Amino acid sequence: MQRERSARPRVTVQQTVIAAVAPDEHDDVLRIAWVRASTFGLRLVVCAVVPGDGEVAAARELVERRVSALIPRGAELEIDIRVGDRAEELLECARTRHTVLLVMGPASHREGILARFFSPSLPTALLRAAEFPILVTRYSPPTGRIVAAVELGEAMKPVLEAAADELRRAGGHLHVVHCVAPLPAPGTMELPVVTAPASDLIEAARGELTRGVAAMGLAAADVKVEVGPAGQTILQVARDLSADLIVVGTHGRSGPARLLLGSIAEEVLRATPCNVMVVRAGADA
Repeated sequence: MQRERSARPRVTVQQTVIAAVAPDEHDDVLRIAWVRASTFGLRLVVCAVVPGDGEVAAARELVERRVSALIPRGAELEIDIRVGDRAEELLECARTRHTVLLVMGPASHREGILARFFSPSLPTALLRAAEFPILVTRYSPPTGRIVAAVELGEAMKPVLEAAADELRRAGGHLHVVHCVAPLPAPGTMELPVVTAPASDLIEAARGELTRGVAAMGLAAADVKVEVGPAGQTILQVARDLSADLIVVGTHGRSGPARLLLGSIAEEVLRATPCNVMVVRAGADA
C-alpha cells in the first residue's frame, strides 16, 4: 500500500513596515510607521544605524524609550540597531524582511547637482536602490487630500495602487495629475522659446488618464492634465490643494543617466510641502 504523503505546512512570510529612525527625527517617523503597520496588520521594525559599536547600547536605550512613549504597550514590533553606513544598513535591514514600506524623515540638507551624484542625501540614496515604496515624512496639517502624480500607461498603476491604499486607510479625496512638458517652438534653435502642446494632445492625454484611473476603481478621483515642468508643477498642485500626501513614481535611474536626466521624485522630495511616498513605476514596480 502506497503511503500517503503528508501535506507540508504552508510557511507564511510576515510583511513588515520599516521605521528608519534617528535621534533628532524619529517621533513622527515612529507614529506614521505604526499607524500604517497596525492598520494593515503588518509587523513594525524600528531600525536605527550608528557609526560605531560603542554607540549601540545608548541608541537602543533611546529608541526603546521613544517606542515605549509613542506606541501602545504589547504592540508587535522589533528594534534593530545596526552599525555602519546608514543607507546600506537600512537597505540590508529591509532586504532581510518582506518589507512593503520604509518610513523615514526628510533630507537633512539641500543637494546641488554634483552632491546628488557623488554624495546624495539619505532619502535620495534609498529611493535609487530600494525595491519597495518609501514614505518620507514632513509634517503638514492633515487635509485628506492626496496628489498622485502619474505617467501614462503601465507606469501609473503602482502609483495609483499606493494612493488607493492610503484612501482605504484614512479616507479623503484623490487628485490624479499628469504633467505634459512644453514643446520647443519651431525655428527657434538659438532662443529658449517654448510653446504649449496642441489641445488635441492634451485631450488625448486626459482621455487616457481618465480611463486608467477608472480601470483602477478610482472614478471618484479628480483628474488633471497640467502643462509645465513635472517637478515644479506637482509641487504647485500640492501647495494649491494644501495636500498632506504626494504619491509619485520613480524608475530608479542612477549614475550618469540620473545626473543628466534628473529625477522628478527627487525634485519633489527636496521641496515638498508635505509627506511624499515614492514607489517603483513601470517594469521596475
